[in-house]
Amino acid sequence: MEKIKKNFTTDPHLVKQTLTHYANTFVALRELIVNSLQASASEIKISFERGNPDTLEPAISAITIWDNGNGLPYSEFDHSFMNIGTHNKKDGLGIGRFAAFQLGRVMEIESVAYDPQIRKTTKIQVRIDSQELTQSLEETSVEMYLEELEVKLPQYYQVRITNLYNNEQTCEKRNKLGKHFESDEFKRLIFENFAFDIFEEKIRFYIDDVKIDRTDFLQGDPMKKEVPYVSVRGNEHTLTYCFYNVLLPKKDISVFIQSSSENVYVTMRRYGYASKWHTPDLGAWFIYISSDLFNGQSVSDFDLADLGDKESAAILANIRTIIDDFFQVRNKDYDTFVAKLAHDTHYPFEPSDNEIGLQESLFRKTVYIIEDQSKLLEKGNEIRGLVYPMIKKLIQDGESRFIIDKVMSLPLDKKQQLYELLQTADLEEIIKFSAQVASKLKFLDMLHELTYGELSKSLKERSQLHKIVQNELWIFNEAYNGTPALWSDTKLARNLDELHRKYFNNQPTVEDENLIEEYMETMGDITDLFFYNEKPLLDGRREVMIVELKAPSCAISDKEISQVRRYAYDIHHMPVFDKTQVAYKIVLISSRMSDRAQSEVKGYQATFKEHGLIEHKIESGEDIKVYVFTWTEIIEKNKRALNYLATSLKLKEKSAADIFQENFPDFIVDKGTARLIPKKLK
Repeated sequence: MEKIKKNFTTDPHLVKQTLTHYANTFVALRELIVNSLQASASEIKISFERGNPDTLEPAISAITIWDNGNGLPYSEFDHSFMNIGTHNKKDGLGIGRFAAFQLGRVMEIESVAYDPQIRKTTKIQVRIDSQELTQSLEETSVEMYLEELEVKLPQYYQVRITNLYNNEQTCEKRNKLGKHFESDEFKRLIFENFAFDIFEEKIRFYIDDVKIDRTDFLQGDPMKKEVPYVSVRGNEHTLTYCFYNVLLPKKDISVFIQSSSENVYVTMRRYGYASKWHTPDLGAWFIYISSDLFNGQSVSDFDLADLGDKESAAILANIRTIIDDFFQVRNKDYDTFVAKLAHDTHYPFEPSDNEIGLQESLFRKTVYIIEDQSKLLEKGNEIRGLVYPMIKKLIQDGESRFIIDKVMSLPLDKKQQLYELLQTADLEEIIKFSAQVASKLKFLDMLHELTYGELSKSLKERSQLHKIVQNELWIFNEAYNGTPALWSDTKLARNLDELHRKYFNNQPTVEDENLIEEYMETMGDITDLFFYNEKPLLDGRREVMIVELKAPSCAISDKEISQVRRYAYDIHHMPVFDKTQVAYKIVLISSRMSDRAQSEVKGYQATFKEHGLIEHKIESGEDIKVYVFTWTEIIEKNKRALNYLATSLKLKEKSAADIFQENFPDFIVDKGTARLIPKKLK
């Protein structure tokens, strides 16, 4: 076996950014599994090396992911593995291959693959310790062991992760294994994230040598329906719906949007949907929707709204029709009951030719569950004249627990069924949320006028922009929604002000390509607006957001980008700024951006994959982000999502606060109560 030294090639500032940016350790592990799928694997084995609890050994000491995909030939190792700067996903060897470093400090790679260049099968073994990676990776070497095999063996690729952070006393939250790695929960998460591949038997998953069988979660045979669809541009497409009745405790509907390439399906987005024809007795359902219409879209942050307002509204309408029709056919008992209920003299809603609202839909489902036990309608019991209006009022007031515990004496199974229904249907909060969406859309219209319309030419209103924006910080991040202008650290304020005077005290010029001449005469006296705010973080730290609003006459050029990056650089290097307990978010905004600056920002976004983000320093536990936006980008990004939500509100029959806040956190006013449908891929 030959021993070879290899050196990384990369842009140094990508190192930590690339290695540990996942939401949690399961998401990082999922990235490694996705790499296996992209490498055409048909069998994936995940195994855990567990310690002996009697000797206080770690519960999990190592994790191994093995697949029978394409493997990694020696001749491709330098380009595909050692070049961290590449985002190429060919054969599953994009930057996600380093996701292992979010779970542990050491990654051991072993692969057997046929090498067409030397026409032999090669076996490679590499051990990489993240603690040995220097900031300049070109100076970092790793040892590889190469063996040329005389016989052609089956190909495989294996990642073994050791020195897990979870076993260290100072482990950070994002490096903990947590409940995701408990045996039953881990199996369920693997199923939920790769259910389509398991259902279609495209992939065989093994956890500690035990196969995940489709019958563990699938009830009955899957059903498929192909629906012709004409896009708003007049192009013909097919939407393929696959319906799976799944064995899960929560009896709801999950909808997965998929893209496909060479018969490999990737789930881009998960939604919840509450069909008016679906009742808990029909069980839980996974519905997969694929179409060439979705191919080519960004997988990591896809949203139907990305297709445009008209297209997303049309697709949502199609989804509603197909899914409602599917469950209406299967719920004849409910259909018959609703028809009889709607004509009952004690029915507490006025007849209407329009589609029923959220409250009425929930009322029908509630009394349907109660009817199964009490037969109020079937027996013509006059007490329903009191019960029905009372249930309506309790639903309006959000008193779901009172309905279950006090209104009807139901068996435990029926109580649980009813509670699951009402627990995800806080209608009062949905109505409240609708008003908040409308209010925010109106504010965005006003902000557009203030930055680009007639109001933008008014000296008085334009000079007050920072005061207006300070009260609407949700446009930058939902976490600042409703946050007052808090500031308690006067020393930090003085240091930030000093840096601001150092870097942003200059006038725009034609030579610097940052002068907006039409505003120079009327508003040349208005200077840059600078403010900062802070909020506590869940991990005990606090985040300071620093906002630099350029004057009306100043566009963002490469000069301003250089200034804001130097501002961040000084925070990074100057010891007067606390980086262990304070995260910094620096936002630079103007109404315009020069062509050269736009090109520069696009280059950064190709690296960071987050709109507006041009720098992210996360070395040694610090967290410093720099964003650059035009007002148009901020307004349109918020409007697009809010318009999508406004459309969605018309299509949903239930609320789901916990689910919604995972996927639309930038647009929730009250995280504890606001509710809707989209779900995260965990």
